[in-house]
Amino acid sequence: MPPTQAAVPVSELPALVKAALSADNAVRKQAEARLAACSRNQEVVQALLELLVRAPEAQERHLAAILLRKRAALHWASLPPATREALKATLLDAIAREQSCVRLPPACVAFA
Repeated sequence: MPPTQAAVPVSELPALVKAALSADNAVRKQAEARLAACSRNQEVVQALLELLVRAPEAQERHLAAILLRKRAALHWASLPPATREALKATLLDAIAREQSCVRLPPACVAFA
């Protein structure tokens, strides 16, 4: 992390995820940089999981899921076994409850 950039508290994740979905390129790039800084913290896994379950907008939940996949893989070995099991159970529950549908292009479906 550059010395001029302060650590990002995980409490900022909901706002950062919303900003990362912005149509404004400058806002999006700044949010992505702050999300990258936030990913170094192991607590980001639990915070993203919470966002995945509680975010009101489907786009926010989808982005939280993508970020969670990347961050969980990064921190998986250092997570306590109980946290890993809770993460798995919560993800399965979130998948079962998700109402929105992500549409994939036909080419993606053919190779999935």
